[in-house]
Amino acid sequence: MGQTCSCQQKIDEDQYLEDSQHQANQQKQTELSPNADKIEGEEQEQEKEQQTVDIDPIQLKSYEIEDNCPQGLQPLSFQAQQEFIDQFPAIVKKQLQKLPKLEIRVSLSPNYKRIPLIDTPYQLQSGDVYVGQWAEGKPFGLGKIYYLDHQVYEGQVIDGVPDGEGRKIFKDGSYYSGQFKIGEISGKGKFTRLDGFKYEGELLNGLPDGNGIETWPDETTYQGMYKLGKKHGKGTFTWGNRKNKSTGKLETYTGQFNNDLFYGSGRYEWSDGRIYDGEWVDGKMEGEGQFIWPDKRKYTGHYLKDFKSGYGELEWPDGKKLAGQWRMGKLNGIVTLTIKGKVKEGQSEPEPDKVFISEWEDGKRMRWVDNLNHSGIHSNISFIRNFDEHQFQQNTSQMLHTQIKQDDMQSYQQNSVLNNSKNQQQQTIFQQNSYTKQQQQQQQQQQQYQQQKQQQQNQNNQSIKQNQYEVASYIIEENQFQQYSETKKQHQSQSIIGKENNQQNQKEKIGI
Repeated sequence: MGQTCSCQQKIDEDQYLEDSQHQANQQKQTELSPNADKIEGEEQEQEKEQQTVDIDPIQLKSYEIEDNCPQGLQPLSFQAQQEFIDQFPAIVKKQLQKLPKLEIRVSLSPNYKRIPLIDTPYQLQSGDVYVGQWAEGKPFGLGKIYYLDHQVYEGQVIDGVPDGEGRKIFKDGSYYSGQFKIGEISGKGKFTRLDGFKYEGELLNGLPDGNGIETWPDETTYQGMYKLGKKHGKGTFTWGNRKNKSTGKLETYTGQFNNDLFYGSGRYEWSDGRIYDGEWVDGKMEGEGQFIWPDKRKYTGHYLKDFKSGYGELEWPDGKKLAGQWRMGKLNGIVTLTIKGKVKEGQSEPEPDKVFISEWEDGKRMRWVDNLNHSGIHSNISFIRNFDEHQFQQNTSQMLHTQIKQDDMQSYQQNSVLNNSKNQQQQTIFQQNSYTKQQQQQQQQQQQYQQQKQQQQNQNNQSIKQNQYEVASYIIEENQFQQYSETKKQHQSQSIIGKENNQQNQKEKIGI
C-alpha cells in the first residue's frame, strides 16, 4: 500500500509507446514549435497522475481533516505531552535530536500525500501517543508513535501499527531503519548499536533471517546466511582482532554454519599460515580433513573433537610419510614409514620408495617390526613435538632442515654396514672360516660372562641370607633382654611392697 502497483507501471509503458508513435507521425507531417516538447511532457505527467489516482488502493471518501480526525480520542495538552516525554531515557531523547531526518525510499502515490496530517498528539487506547496522518479516524500514513516502554517509531503506519518503511529507536539508544510488517521488523534493514555493532540484511520478526552482514567494533565481520537470528548455512567469518603483525593476514573461516557453530565442510585459515580444510561438527574439527602447516607439512586423515583420530597420513615436503592409526592426536599401533626414492646423478628415474614398519604407543616409537634399514627421522620424530596443530612452533622448518641432514648421515652409515655385510657373503671359504672362529670366541666370552654373572648372583643371595640370620638373632636377643628387664622390675616392685608392709607393722606395734 502506498506504492504504484505493477498494473499502473504496465499502463505507463503502453502510454509512453503510444505517445512516441504519435510524436513520430507528427514529426513527419509538420514542424513542432520549441515549446511543444515541454507542453506535451506536462500533459503526460498530468495523465499519469490521474491514472495513479484512479488505480491507487488508498481511496478515502473525503480528504478533509474534519472527516478523518480521531474518533473517541482526546488530544493531549501541552503539559501532558511534557510529562509523557520526560519519562523517556536521556539517550532516547538524544537520538531523536542526533539522527538525521528519516527518508522514505519507496515512492508515495499522490493519494498517500493527500491523507490529512494532524500535528496534535493523541493518546491511543493502548496508552501510546501518536502524531501524524489520520484516515477515517485511524492512524494511517506517515507518523510518529511514542510507546509506553520508551521506544519511538517514525515512518509508515497502517491502523496504528508500523507497516512499510520506518525507523525505530529502542530504549537503550540502539535503532533500526528499514522495513516493517504488521508491527514487526521484517524485510530488509539495518540495525545499529551504541557500542558499534551493526547488522545489515534480511530480517524476520526482529531477527536476522536470510542473507546479511554483521560488523563488530574490533572489525570482526560475518557475511552469510542466517536463520531465526543465528548463523545458519554458508558464510565467512573474519576475526579483526586476530591479525599477523608481520604479514597483516587475518584469521578467517569460510564454510557451513549450524546454530552459530562451524558445521559441515569448511576451511579455517590461521593468521600464522596454518590451514584446515575439511569437516566440522559443533564448532570442532571432526571427520575427514586436511591440515597444512606453514613449512608445507601436511596431515590427511580423520579428526575427532579437534584431535587426529583414526587413520591418517603425515607427510613432509621431501616426501617422507607416516601412515597409521591416531588416538587423541598421537600415533598408536602399527605405523608405516615411507621414504620417497630420489633421482641420482646419471639416472632418469627415481629409486624405488623405501618402506619401514614400526610399532608406536602414545606418540612414541616402541620397536621396529622388521630388520630393514630405517630412517633417523623416524627414530627422532617423537622428540620433535612440532606436528601437533595445537602447539605450533615457528622454528619448525629449521629443526626439520637440520634433522634431515642428520638422517642422511645416519642412512649413509647404515648403508655402508649393509654393503659390508653383502661383501662378506662373497668372500672365500678360508675367510668365512675365520669369521666363524670369531663368532665362536664371542660365544665363549658370552658364556663366561653369564657364569660370572651367575656366581655374583649366588654370592649376593648368600649375603642376603646372612643378613637375614643376623637380623633374626638380633631380634631374639632384644626380646630376651626385654623379658629380663620386665622380671627385674616385678621383683623390685614386690620388694618395695614388702618393705612398706614391714614398716606398717612396726608402726602398729609401736602404737600398741
